[in-house]
Order: sequence, then C-alpha cells, then structure tokens
Amino acid sequence: MLSRNSLGFCLGLLFLCASLQAQSLTVAHDLLDKEQFVQAQQELERLLGKSPDNLEAQLLLGQAQYGQSNFDQAIKTLKPLRSSLKTRASLFFWLGQSYKGKLLATENFLEKGVLSSKVKEYLEKAIDLDPKHADARESIAFFYFSAPGIAGGSKKKAFQQIEALKSLDPRRSYVLAGNLYRQNKDYPAAINAYQALINLEPTEANWPFLMGFCYQMMEDYAQAFSFFEQAVGLDDEKAGAYYQFARTGVLSKKRIQQSIAYMQYFLNLNYPKSYPRASAYWRLGMLYEINGERDKAIEAYDSGLALDSTNENLVKARKALKE
Repeated sequence: MLSRNSLGFCLGLLFLCASLQAQSLTVAHDLLDKEQFVQAQQELERLLGKSPDNLEAQLLLGQAQYGQSNFDQAIKTLKPLRSSLKTRASLFFWLGQSYKGKLLATENFLEKGVLSSKVKEYLEKAIDLDPKHADARESIAFFYFSAPGIAGGSKKKAFQQIEALKSLDPRRSYVLAGNLYRQNKDYPAAINAYQALINLEPTEANWPFLMGFCYQMMEDYAQAFSFFEQAVGLDDEKAGAYYQFARTGVLSKKRIQQSIAYMQYFLNLNYPKSYPRASAYWRLGMLYEINGERDKAIEAYDSGLALDSTNENLVKARKALKE
C-alpha cells in the first residue's frame, strides 16, 4: 500500500502531466489559429510522443496536416478517431475537408467519384451532429454547387445552405450567396447579396467592386462605372477596380479618358498575376484606339508584347494596326 506521501507524490505527477498536456494543446491551438501548421504539427507530435492516446492531440494533428495540404496523412490520422469521437462534429468536418482536398487535386475520374461520396458523407455527418457548424455548411454548399449530380451535387441544396447560414452568420451567408449566384450568372441575386454586405460593411471596398463586376456582366455600364469608382474611393490601391473600370470603358466606349488614366494607374501599381500586365496593355491599347490615338495604341501593344510575345489578343491587335 502506498504511503500518504507516496500517494500525494503520484497524484501530483498526474496533475502535472495533465497540466503540461493542456498547455501543449493550448499552444497547438494558437499555432493553428495563426496558420503556423508546421510548428503546430511539431508541438502535437511532441505531445503524442509522450501521450500517444491523447485524442484531442490526434484531432488537432489531422488539422495541422490538412493545413499543409498533406491530405492523405490527415485522413490516416483522423479516420481511426471515428469510433472514439463519434459525436464530434469537428472530426467529421476535417475528414470531409481532407477528402475534399484530395478531390480537388486529382485528375482521375473514377477517383473523383469515390472521393466525392466521402466529402458528402462526412460534411453531412458534421452538420447532423452540429447544425450550427457554419464552416461545414459553407464547405458543403460549395461542394453541392460544383459537383455533378451523379456525384451528389445539387445547386438547390447549395442555395439551401445559404438560408441555413443566415441565422448563424449573416455576413458569411451573404458572401456565400454572392459567390454562388455570381458563378451561376444570376447577377441580380448576387447584387442583392453584395448590397447587403455594403450595408453591413460600408467601408469595405470589395463589395462595391463585386457589385460593379455584376453590373458590367449585365451590360449596365453606368452602374458598373459608379460602383468601381466607389471601390477606389474606399481603397485607392484597389487594383482590380481600376482595371475593371478601364475594361468597362472598352466595352461601353464611354469615359475613355478616365479609363485610360485608371489603366495607367493600375500599371503603376504593378499588381500581381490575377491581372497580368500584358493584358492590361492590351486594354490600354484598345482605349487609345477608341480615342483615335493610333501611335499610343501601338506603343501600348508593343509594351504588352515585350512582356508576353505569345498573347494572342496583343498579336492580333498589333497586326491589325500594321495593315
């Protein structure tokens, strides 16, 4: 029989070990929140080296592996937890996310079908366990929207998730609605969502920018100009708004001088790949052509070709001016 002192010592060790594990889990949580996935994995592996049966650490390790796009490893870590954590929505959410990562990475048609069923199964399970799991609802909405019907896709179900999200996180619901309606080319519905976001966040430049894009696609160029101007008024380095304002000038053949100025400003911002500079020079050349400035148009096309000699739009435009 242990003496009272020995028992106290053993209990003290147990409490110390539990405290150290709790501290390590807190550190791992913080690292995951900061998206420092490698460091989080290292912290969790140290903990699991001492306490290999710590289920919370295993769950967090799967998240850290997912964050590094190690989807196979994340699945290998998370799948064995299904029986022990069968009521934890977060487990099934991260399993669904891991299979979704694999799905997006594969080109194998047969594998896509298998992976799609897993994504659907686990995300739906997460929502069944926790109907308030906003991340799972948002994720499965994108899955429903993009997957073919034979793989479980359903645009109707995707839009149902928007309604389910409204009471949980109105902002996220409107963002999701805008994205899905815009991809579905239902621009009036997308505009309603972005207007709701403008009402919620009147100083955020992205919402009038997206409003402008929707109006541009509807060929309501006056409204497109107006919202792109609102965007740059809120953020004078909102490069996409300068570019799209100028593109609207090309499409409408209106407000040409301001469009030229905005495209020149865009080029000075030296924005990254989402708006290639070669394409910007093509649009600038078109604006100069509309304005009757042939020499400046040639100069713009040549500047674009110097960046990308294979750009078909630039090649055709420059050739047309030679003839």
